[in-house]
Amino acid sequence: MKTVLKVLLLFSLLGVFSGLASAGELTVSFFYIGHGDCILVQDEEHAILIDAGMAIQGDRVVELLKNAGVEKIDLLVLTHADPDHIGGMSAVIENFEIARCLEPGWPDTSRTYANFLRDLERKNVPVENPRAGDEYDLGEIHIEVLFPEMPFIEGAHSDGNANSVVFRIEFDEVSFLFTGDMELETEQRLLEAEANVRCDVLKVAHHGSRTSSSAEFLDATKAKYAVVSCETNSPLGHPRPEVVARILERDMEFYRTDVNGTVVCKTDGSSADSIEWKVERGDANDETVNQNPAERLRDMVTGGNSGSEEEQAQEDDQPEPSGSRLRGMFDRFRRGRQPRGTEGDQQQNQDGSQETQGEHPENPPND
Repeated sequence: MKTVLKVLLLFSLLGVFSGLASAGELTVSFFYIGHGDCILVQDEEHAILIDAGMAIQGDRVVELLKNAGVEKIDLLVLTHADPDHIGGMSAVIENFEIARCLEPGWPDTSRTYANFLRDLERKNVPVENPRAGDEYDLGEIHIEVLFPEMPFIEGAHSDGNANSVVFRIEFDEVSFLFTGDMELETEQRLLEAEANVRCDVLKVAHHGSRTSSSAEFLDATKAKYAVVSCETNSPLGHPRPEVVARILERDMEFYRTDVNGTVVCKTDGSSADSIEWKVERGDANDETVNQNPAERLRDMVTGGNSGSEEEQAQEDDQPEPSGSRLRGMFDRFRRGRQPRGTEGDQQQNQDGSQETQGEHPENPPND
């Protein structure tokens, strides 16, 4: 009888330890939401949301989070206040309890950013402006902030992008680097500071734009995997062929949401080889996600705020966070003219990158 009890106790303990092992898993979902970033990091007890895409995708982001089992967001991270990162935040804040929010504190002047801060205050969400060297822990998830640092970068292609929140997540022996829309100036500051940018999984900065992902920076990450969030038939030509080439030249396993749809990786934290990847190609062709380019550009100009004509006139007096060129592109759409680099001009390379025929503007907006 004692032997039987010992055996039962042994199996019981094995069951407990087996449960602990399954609980020790990290899931990172790079959601396909058209143009923009929306990334969910989860273990069994915590949820971290990094950015929330365009305003028009707010309801979809909420649905994706609920489908992933999210009831509470332990950490909400806004990497920067561009419309394709902040737009869906209003819907997220309205629908979920949020324990803490990190945002860079760069002085964005858009109404969308002001509304974002107002919504957080209304829901009594603590807001912090992280700086290089700050660290946070959520269970086994360790977060190390690499940027921004003071003074803020000024004079970049986009200062808002350049001062994105950049941070590493470590889960046991596996690491991720999240880069927002950081620019070449950000990369240079990180390299000069000898920041720890090494990672197993790299979130490619700024949708694969040519304003980041330098060869020097990619070499420093020593990443084994790279993921880029971008939309199908991007009017801005994301990801840029030269960026794709640099990634592939370094033998990184490369995932892109415009081709693969939502990209999900899971790991028990033991090593980079433990990471399992899953893609959902169907949503990359979902017409409800692939926003009409004119609508997307309007969202990028207005921040997704329709409002009254008087409100729009007041907003038009505000400085353009996305640049006057972006408004010019939207005006061309309204007049029925397609800007260079739109769907009809693109062809797929063998490696899946998009190459745009014809001459590009010298400095396309946010590119």
